[in-house]
Order: sequence, then structure tokens, then C-alpha cells
Amino acid sequence: MATPEGPSQHRGRRPGCGGRPHDGPALGAGRAGARRQRRGAPRRRAGEAAGPDRDPGTGRRGRRTPLMWTAVLLAGVGCYLLKLTGLSLPERALAHPAVERVADLIPVALLAALVAVQVGSSGSALTLDARALGLGFAAVALLLRMPFLVVVVGASVVAALARLV
Repeated sequence: MATPEGPSQHRGRRPGCGGRPHDGPALGAGRAGARRQRRGAPRRRAGEAAGPDRDPGTGRRGRRTPLMWTAVLLAGVGCYLLKLTGLSLPERALAHPAVERVADLIPVALLAALVAVQVGSSGSALTLDARALGLGFAAVALLLRMPFLVVVVGASVVAALARLV
């Protein structure tokens, strides 16, 4: 079949497409009402989230927001009630020597546990790296009664130098 060389012919064009150039099969061909996909965008399977802040079931943004705000509000109310409970205890219950000793040591224990977790772990694994050297410097500096600023800056400098090596 010969194709005439005239400007009015559909050479290189799909028939029935209004004369648009033909560059391969139409996206979504065979599916009525299918949306076109952007070129280069990865194709998602059904139920796969479109992003970190999208609901995996629908792919819509903001579906988890009410649950998050509920958790934040409940935590705030819980903290307020805990503080109110502490303030409403009778004075004689707080004046007991054992309660005073425990109340003085709880912040130290919590801070020590936080430091131990941050220094000795990476994700779910135990590690021993430059942070441990920085903690060692901080412990020695505190034993020598150095100022707190010297302890913090010195520990960070020791950890940074250990990471360079």
C-alpha cells in the first residue's frame, strides 16, 4: 500500500486521535476512564501508600491525623492528672524519709538511663563507638570538678576527634 506524500495525509499519526503524533500505545489503553500516569513516575500497586504521610488503604493525605491528635491530647491530660495527683497528696505522705530519698534519686536514675541508651545503642543493636569515648571524658571531667560547659564541649570534641580517626 503506497502512502502519498501530501500535507493532508496522516503519515506517522494515529487514526481517530485528532491528528496527534503516534508515539506508542496510549497510556491506559483498553481501560475506559483510566487516568494517565506521569512519565517516569513509578507505578503503585493497590493498597500501597503514595508517600510517608498518606494512608496505605486509600492513598489520601491526613487520614491518621485525628488519631495522632487524640494521642497527643490524651498524653497531655495524663501528664496534668499525674501532676495534680502529686500536688494533692497530703504533706505527711511526702515527709517520709524513704519517699524523699527516692524523689531525690529518680531524676538522676532517669538521666543516667537516657545517657546509657543514647551512648550504647544504635537502633536495636548495642554499639561501642566514639560516643563512649565522649562519655568517658565527661565522667573524668566531672570527677575532676570541671565546669559543666567544659564537660559538655570537651566530650563533644573528644567524640568528634574519635570519629575522624
